[in-house]
Amino acid sequence: MAPSKRYPDWCMWPIAWLSNVTSLIPMHPPDVVKVRCQLAAQSGKTATSQGALMLDVVKGIWTQSGVRGFYDGLSAAIMRSTVYGTIKLAGYELLRDAIQRRQGREATALERTGAALCSGAAGSFLACPIEVALVRMQADRRLPVERRRSLIHIPSP
Repeated sequence: MAPSKRYPDWCMWPIAWLSNVTSLIPMHPPDVVKVRCQLAAQSGKTATSQGALMLDVVKGIWTQSGVRGFYDGLSAAIMRSTVYGTIKLAGYELLRDAIQRRQGREATALERTGAALCSGAAGSFLACPIEVALVRMQADRRLPVERRRSLIHIPSP
């Protein structure tokens, strides 16, 4: 069996980032709809069913903002993905490889689980404030104009 080609450790970071950011394009619109449905239900808006509420939210986003409304908060989602996803994926690979080099053997399932827990916890801790900004950006357009924060991008004032 031929040995597999090994890439330098620094390659893990851009590959992890690109895979995470690419996945956002189709997944962000359903996330916006989900957040708006949760907020609508929390504010007491009722519908005959969950599906009817979701359709009302989708129609509202489309009427108010068009396609662009489904991408409210995309910059925050990219920032969150950059922090959380990259640390989670690349951090796991680096921790697992470090364990294997130190032990001189393949990492056990328990060691790989530990590496996954550590990298996931680090990414979650660092991405939590960005998650708050993401939800605020997704929910901003549902507020009355005078109460909107008008958040456009993560570094908004």
